[in-house]
Amino acid sequence: SEYGVNALVDAIEKSNKKQIKKYAEMLSEAYVNGTDQVTVVIVYSIFATAAEKNKKVAEAIPDMLSEYKHLLKAVRCITRFLSSDKNKKKYL
Repeated sequence: SEYGVNALVDAIEKSNKKQIKKYAEMLSEAYVNGTDQVTVVIVYSIFATAAEKNKKVAEAIPDMLSEYKHLLKAVRCITRFLSSDKNKKKYL
């Protein structure tokens, strides 16, 4: 997950649209075809962790995932869940 977070943050901070699109496509494919553990790593360990660490990333995720509604919905659910301080302390 550390590599995934760093890659996501790097692509968004550099505003590299081609890299962002390729990364979103890759994560969407892994999310759809992966096991339960893979989906948790993608949604929680990569997107939620990156968004928590970097406001610019949090703001860019909805646009990044605009073509991948299934993944965006999952990211929004975990982000909403982690928005409470109690859950944030427990899970982040």
